[in-house]
Amino acid sequence: MKISVVSPSNRKDGLDIVHQCLMKQTFRDFDWSICTSYGARGFSHYYPEPKKRKGDFYNLNKAWNLLFNKSQGELIVSIVDYTEFDSDTLEKLWQHYINNPVSCISGIGIQYKDNKVKWIDPRISNLGIHPISPVDMEFRLASIPKRAIQAVGGVDEEYDKVVGVSEKEMCIRIGVLGYRFLIDQSIVYKFYDHGGHDQKWDE
Repeated sequence: MKISVVSPSNRKDGLDIVHQCLMKQTFRDFDWSICTSYGARGFSHYYPEPKKRKGDFYNLNKAWNLLFNKSQGELIVSIVDYTEFDSDTLEKLWQHYINNPVSCISGIGIQYKDNKVKWIDPRISNLGIHPISPVDMEFRLASIPKRAIQAVGGVDEEYDKVVGVSEKEMCIRIGVLGYRFLIDQSIVYKFYDHGGHDQKWDE
């Protein structure tokens, strides 16, 4: 297996968009693993949502680590629910890996709400493909060699007690090992407002 696509999701119906896009990919040597408490279509491997530990806000990082550990592909591609992407996305990510096996790739995103643009990625520039800081990696759609994730032990599950930035912290540790982080602005994905966060998230 060349690519393992991983999608942790605890939002109902969020993976249908991902499934539709995966069905259209020009690159076919991949499987798709999901970790969710909700149903989905088209996945290769399903894993139930991990249990929260005492003090956890959520279990995203436990889900990511489960998916990373179970994946068989050389290249891990993280795709979050409610994300739409072009048919050549996996092909481009694999080509980056073949050209540079220590590369970790991020695309650029545009958020929509009610068919209107709500947010545009601030990383957009006229530089095309160029280096970025590890903290600028965005796991909504990104690729990282599996051996890099294995080398640092995955994401820190202590971040399940709070929210956000866990994947960026992992990328900092991966960068110390000599991996390079790039943004490819030809990889554009759309994602959709799914109703916002509750008060506890904001706090």
